[in-house]
Amino acid sequence: MFPSLLSMTIQQKPGVIVGPISDVLGVIFNFIFNMVYSLGSAGALGFTIIIFTFFVKLVLVPLSYKQQESMSSMQRIQPEIEKIKQKYKNNKDPEIQQKITMETQELYRKHKVNPFGGCLPLFVQLPILMALYSVMQRSYIYIDKIGELYGSMATKIIGAPGYLTVIKPLAIPKVPGKMTIDIAKPSDLAAVLNKFTHTDWNTLVASMPQDVVTFINDTLVKTRSIEYFLGINLIEKAGYMFPGILIPIIAGITTYASSVIISKQNPNMDANMKKQQMIMNITMPVMMGFMAINLPSGVGLYWIISNIFQVLQQVLLIKYFKNKNMKKKEAA
Repeated sequence: MFPSLLSMTIQQKPGVIVGPISDVLGVIFNFIFNMVYSLGSAGALGFTIIIFTFFVKLVLVPLSYKQQESMSSMQRIQPEIEKIKQKYKNNKDPEIQQKITMETQELYRKHKVNPFGGCLPLFVQLPILMALYSVMQRSYIYIDKIGELYGSMATKIIGAPGYLTVIKPLAIPKVPGKMTIDIAKPSDLAAVLNKFTHTDWNTLVASMPQDVVTFINDTLVKTRSIEYFLGINLIEKAGYMFPGILIPIIAGITTYASSVIISKQNPNMDANMKKQQMIMNITMPVMMGFMAINLPSGVGLYWIISNIFQVLQQVLLIKYFKNKNMKKKEAA
C-alpha cells in the first residue's frame, strides 16, 4: 500500500468566503451541466459555462440597474458639480476644500445620488469569479459526470499490478503543498489524474496492461469531449499557445469594449479625468488578458460571455435612462 506521503493543494478547499460561494455555484453549475449533457457530451462544459454566465448576469440585473441609475444620476448633476469646483477654482485652502466636499455631498443628498452606487456589481462579481475558478480547478468534485469518469479511471488503474511504481513519479509534481493524500484511494488518485497532461497519460498507458489502456483511452475520449470547447481545454490554463491564447485575447478585447461604453456615459469629464479614464481603458483590458493566460480557459470564457452580456445590457440601460432623463427635463 502506498503511504499517504504525497502533499497536495489540488483538493484543498477555498477560503471561508469563497468556499461557501463555490459550493452553492457548484450545485447550480452541476445542475445546468446535467441538462446540457443530457443533450450531448460534445462541448458540454463550454455550453454549461455560457448558460451559467447568462444565469449569473440575469440574477445581477437589479444591481446592474442600480449601477446604471447611479451613473446616470452622476452624469445628470455633473454640470452642478463643475459649478461648485469653478466657484472655488485654484483655492487650495483646507477649509475651502472642506467646503467643496460639503457642498458636493449636499448636492448628492438633494438629488438622492450615491457616488459609490456603481461599485457594488464589481464587488459581487469578484467572489463569483474566484468561486468559478475553484469550480474549474476542482471540476471532478463539483461536476458529477466528470468526477465519475476520473473516478472510474482511478479505480481501474489501482486494480492494475504494480501501478504505484508508475503513478508515483507522475503524481508527485502534481501535488505541491502541505496537505497529504493517498493515491491508493480512488478519490485522491482522481484528483491527480485530473491534472495529467498528454505526456503524463502517454507515460502511464505505456506501462499499463492492455485492458487498462483500452479503458483509459475510451474514457479519455469521453472526458475530452466534455472538457474541450472549440478545440480549447477549458480545465487547463489558457497559456500562450494557439488555440488557448485566443481566450486571453478575446477577454481583453471584450473588456476594452465594455470599458469604452461605460466611459462614454460621462462626456462632461475634465481633462484630468479623461486622461485617467483613457489609461484605465487600456490598462484594464491588458491586465485581464494577462490574468486570463494563467487561469483555466473556462474562467476566461465566463469573462468573455459576461463582457458581451454587459455590453448589450449597458447599451439598453443607457438608452433607457437617457429617455428617462429627457422626460424629467421636459416635465420640469
